[in-house]
Amino acid sequence: MTNSQEQTTSPTEVPLEEAVPKSNGEAVTELPTEEVLVTEEIVEPEELEAQQEKKSGGKVWIGFDLGGTKMLCKAYSDKFKELGSRRKKTKSRKGDKSIVDRMIDTIEETLKEAERSKSQIA
Repeated sequence: MTNSQEQTTSPTEVPLEEAVPKSNGEAVTELPTEEVLVTEEIVEPEELEAQQEKKSGGKVWIGFDLGGTKMLCKAYSDKFKELGSRRKKTKSRKGDKSIVDRMIDTIEETLKEAERSKSQIA
């Protein structure tokens, strides 16, 4: 090709409105927009997380600390968020059966506070 045969092109600016194609290949004159979900209720993140956990019915993890003077039980979600907690005196002088009964009661009370059932214990 000689210089006289070469074609030169210069860049042209296309407004953004015209640059957005439709599905059929035609240009549109409107810009894409985002849809915004508007709700009338404002929910704090902690409350929303708690609502989601209740709905999920996920497993609950129980941690138990048994000492000579006190027992402490905590319930945690799958994401290690504390759901409930109970602390009681061990009352070890009343014997082993009393201690085991108090442990069971403490776990049941913790589950109730966490709004979980025994069947959800991991």
